[in-house]
Amino acid sequence: MDPIGVLALVVVVLAPGVRKVLDSVAYRNRARGQAEIIRARRGNALVERRR
Repeated sequence: MDPIGVLALVVVVLAPGVRKVLDSVAYRNRARGQAEIIRARRGNALVERRR
């Protein structure tokens, strides 16, 4: 097999795994952002209650 064929085979074999990792990272980033928004809203509510 020529080097380009081997490289193509490796890419095809690894592509689904890489996609799962990227999807997982994206999900975690979205969840982290949503949690930060919720904490900011709760923190703001606590400040308003203390006044």
